[in-house]
Amino acid sequence: MATFPIRVPEEFYKGRDRIHSLLVDEDHNFRYRRDLIVREELDARQIAALTELETQMADPRVSRRIRLSEHQMMILDNKRYLHARTPIKDRARHLKRVRFNMECAA
Repeated sequence: MATFPIRVPEEFYKGRDRIHSLLVDEDHNFRYRRDLIVREELDARQIAALTELETQMADPRVSRRIRLSEHQMMILDNKRYLHARTPIKDRARHLKRVRFNMECAA
């Protein structure tokens, strides 16, 4: 499987400004942010694969399955999906932290 060159966002920088990673790993974890893929370094096969992925993601039959309706929310395990990292500094991303199982203030 081919790896893709991916820019490392400021909040995750640890001495390397880019990594090479699979977009889908053997555990089916998905790593994709269109704005972070270094497209100038892709070969023809990678461009074709990325184009196919983006075409599929834009297909309403696919995106309908992941689109939330009004009054719905998606709840993710922070440790698994966000790795309990420091705050996201990228203004283009939206993250809302909601805490459960806390004592109510009197």
